Formats: sequence, structure tokens, C-alpha cells
Amino acid sequence: MMVKADSKNFLAKEFTLRFRVTHLFLVSALFCWMLYFGWEFYWFTKVSWYFIKWHTHLAPYFFVYTALIALALFQKKTSNKLLGAFSLVTGFFIAEIFLLILFGTEQKYVEYICNPVNFYHVWPANQIHHIVKDEYDYIRHTNSLGFSDAEWSTEKKTSRRVLAIGDSFTEGDGAVVDSCYPVLLGKFLNSPNDSTGYEILNAGTCGSDPVYGYQNLQDRLCNYRPDVVLQTISSNDLLEDFKIRGGFERFQSNHQVKYKPTPWWFYPAEISNITGLVVNAAHANELGPESVTPSYKKAIENIQRQIIHGFDSLATAHNFKVVIIVLPLKEEIARGNYFCDFSFIKNEIAKSNHVVCLDLLRPYENYIRQSGKDYKNLYWKKDSHPNADGYKMMAECIAAFLKTQQ
Repeated sequence: MMVKADSKNFLAKEFTLRFRVTHLFLVSALFCWMLYFGWEFYWFTKVSWYFIKWHTHLAPYFFVYTALIALALFQKKTSNKLLGAFSLVTGFFIAEIFLLILFGTEQKYVEYICNPVNFYHVWPANQIHHIVKDEYDYIRHTNSLGFSDAEWSTEKKTSRRVLAIGDSFTEGDGAVVDSCYPVLLGKFLNSPNDSTGYEILNAGTCGSDPVYGYQNLQDRLCNYRPDVVLQTISSNDLLEDFKIRGGFERFQSNHQVKYKPTPWWFYPAEISNITGLVVNAAHANELGPESVTPSYKKAIENIQRQIIHGFDSLATAHNFKVVIIVLPLKEEIARGNYFCDFSFIKNEIAKSNHVVCLDLLRPYENYIRQSGKDYKNLYWKKDSHPNADGYKMMAECIAAFLKTQQ
């Protein structure tokens, strides 16, 4: 009887000790995890999803390890299932480390990190901001409308006013202010041999798209009485921006902007290279030329139709001409054709009265061939944006076209 009593007392003490150790372990682990997640959240508020580093990829595995250790401490004997779970998690953990070494922590789905900025997708008015990439850092000063340009007047200073609307390629991501294409366009158009005076207004904003461009023109920019409106469009707009943001339905009645919901797989795929591989293998990543399904093709055609009809109506009402500039990306110059088909928007433009199309792919090829330059030297090595020479090419080709439209 004494043996049984001693045995029970020993087991009770052992259980009490295990419980206390487990309790201390869980409290300590919980405190550490709270500090870690607080740190991660702090950086998320500062840099959004760019907060992800190597330890972010590995943190979920350590969290699972914490839970498994806690279970092991509670059990009197470690079960085979628990050992199997440890082995499985360890296998994924090693694979994740290998993929980190192979791919690093570069954002694989950065295009989905797309939150509404404001109703017109412009910078804060009368402020300074930096366009920062790994290869460059340029300062921009905004006017009262939130564009990276000097203050505009509704009174024309010259006989011809050109309003350049677009995204980072118009604002001038990748070059100093004096080397962005609207500034260079003004220099080429205002040549000594040309009696026509041109004033160029830069209404480009990094991350914008033609839907925002039309909304800005309709609500705010027609007041500046342009003679010509330039609106760029690229494969990024058709394959990414319209897919993530939608069309004109993004503009809510309460003067807010609402994009399409972020795909459910984005969050695990961003913090796990393994999940990212599964997403790619399952073709869940919905961006890119291969994602243009019949239903999406119909959706983007509808957006393009609305854009052209809208620009044509504004041009008719305010007596200006619109030039839709099909802008080739760096990779498209290398391959000699576009990632997507622009024939639909070109056909819609052909039906309009005040809208014309400038496809820059062939003019770019001619410029590169005649200048003897390598197209790679016109763009940043890592980044997809042009450098100062690339914007010079863009401005010269647009200037040559505009002179034929006089």
C-alpha cells in the first residue's frame, strides 16, 4: 500500500512540476511572441508589406515549435504523432531556409500591395516626397493639386498647352525633375525653328492608371484649358492595375476609393516561399498574360471602352485633342512585342472624333536603331523605369508625333 501511495505522490509531484514548467514556458514564450509581433506590426505601419525579412519567413515555424513543445511538456510520454509533427515541421523549416537562400526575401507579389491613396491618387499638396529605389533617390515637390510640377495657372502662357497624364513614367520615376519626359518634351517642342509656343503640365503620379487619369481630367484638370491631353497606357494597366483595382466602380459615392479584395492566398504566400511555390504551381497568381481569361478580357475591354468614350466626350465638350500613348515596357522592347493585345483600345480610338493613338513600340525601335544605343542603357539595370536617356527617347518620339498633328 505504501508503495502505491508513494508512486501516486511521485506522479502527482511530477505532474505538478511538469505543469509549472509548462506554465512558465508558455508565459515566457507568449511574452516573447508579443514583443516580436509588436515589432513586426510597428514596421508594417511604417513600410506596409515590405516589413517582411528572413525572420518573418521563419517565425511561423518557431511558433509551431512552441506549441509542440508545450504539448510535449503536458504529456507524460511523447507520442508518435507528436514526433511525426516535429519531423514534418522540421522538414518544412529546412525547405524554407533553402528557399530563402535561393530566392531571398524579395517581395514576390508586390503588385498586390495596392491600397487606395486618395480619391485622385495624387501626392499630398505642397509637400516634398522622395522617389526611392535601390539604384536612385530623387526629390519631388508637389503643387496645390498634388502633382510633381510647379504651380499651374488657368491662364495660358503660350499658344499651346499640353497636359501630360500618367503614372510613374510620366512623373519621372528614375530621373531628376529636369529629365522627366514632360520637361524634355517642352524643350523639344519649343525649338528655335518652331514659332508655336508650348507649355507642358506634368500630371503624372507614381502608381496611377488611366481610370484615375480620366477622373482627374473630368473633375479638376479641364479647368486648365489644355489643347492636347497625353494619357499613357501600358501592359501593367491591363494586366495588373485593372485586375487589382477594377474600373470606374472603384469610385464610391462617399468620395472614397474601394479596390477589389486582396486574394486570400496573398498573406501566406508573402511570408512563405513554400506557399508561394504552391500558389504559382496552382496558377492562383492571377496576374500576367496567362491570366487573361475570356471573362477578364471582357472586363478590361469594358474599362477601355469607358475610358476612350469618356476622354472623347470631354475633348468634344472642352475642345481639345487626346493622345492615348501605348507605352512599351523595358521587357517588351527586348521581345519586340507587347505582353497583351492593344487592338481593342486602338479600334475604340479609331471610332472616336477627338482621340488618337500613339504606339511607341516601333518609334522606340527606330530610335534605338538610328542612335546605335543598346536599349538596356536607356533603363536602370534593376528597375524597369527609364533613366534620363530613356526619358529623352520618350520625349523625342512624342514630340515628333505631336508635330505631325498640328
